[in-house]
Amino acid sequence: MSVYAFSVLGLDREVLAPVARELADAHGATVVLYPEPDYGNFGIVVNPPGVSKWSGIDAYCTLNGIESQEVAAVGDGLNDLEMLRQAGVGIGVRGGAAKSWKWPIS
Repeated sequence: MSVYAFSVLGLDREVLAPVARELADAHGATVVLYPEPDYGNFGIVVNPPGVSKWSGIDAYCTLNGIESQEVAAVGDGLNDLEMLRQAGVGIGVRGGAAKSWKWPIS
């Protein structure tokens, strides 16, 4: 069975940061480390290379003859940036995840 995403929630940043770095550096995963509002502490969201919210939208659009400029996307975090950039209209939610970190940190 393929894994397209997973999350780990509610741990200290010091615990999750090395895991996020390893997944990004050694495995090419896209990893977002962020303060977790519901479970406390921090969380990570992990996607394998080439898998993102936009890749799912793009596959749906291809199957249904929809052009990317016809898509309006709404997002509130760093894991939404690719989707917002690729969509014809990208809408960022006020108060979104301003304190997220995407690996690698520049």
